[in-house]
Amino acid sequence: GLETEISQTGLKEIDNLLVIIEGLLDIPRIEQRQLPMNKTAISLQKFLSLVEDLLKEFSPLIKQKNISFDYKMPPVQGRVFLEVDWSKAKQVFANLLENALHYTGDGGQIDLSITLKKSFLTVALADSGIGIPVLEQVKLFKKFYRASNAKALSSKGTGIGLYLAKFMVEGHGGKIWFTSEEDQGTTFYFTLPLKATAEEFLEGI
Repeated sequence: GLETEISQTGLKEIDNLLVIIEGLLDIPRIEQRQLPMNKTAISLQKFLSLVEDLLKEFSPLIKQKNISFDYKMPPVQGRVFLEVDWSKAKQVFANLLENALHYTGDGGQIDLSITLKKSFLTVALADSGIGIPVLEQVKLFKKFYRASNAKALSSKGTGIGLYLAKFMVEGHGGKIWFTSEEDQGTTFYFTLPLKATAEEFLEGI
């Protein structure tokens, strides 16, 4: 029979295109505040396992660019839960990781850390990439906006990834922000609320 070979690169391009199309289709629903969040309660352990699975998908690109990648996650203590729509949270992680890898040069550094506070989880993704010009930082989460140095580096990019990420994080009751210095790198942060631990719940009865 006829055998068709599709390279891994080709599959990745198709996958990226589908994500872009999906994002564009989400915009009208976002603007009407109608994008559904199908949140379910998952344990912190399960959440961290899903994050690690996603990082495995990015591993070939990290190796290809010779990026030094450091990942720190919190110890799992007690029964801690998050109420998340993982498909949406995954898009946020994937978008921030793609940006960090795209705008960080070969041999650069990316650090991902997840920490727990009393009532929320914080994700921090730091890169040693091109950074964001200070006068443009206020526009970064706007629809279709791309920083001038990002456009100069590459024609790729739709300017919808961070717009979608902001909506999805806020739809979970979290916040997203960043710190950046041009030519020095960028750190993105976002939070997700934690559900009460079993111990806290029992104490409150």
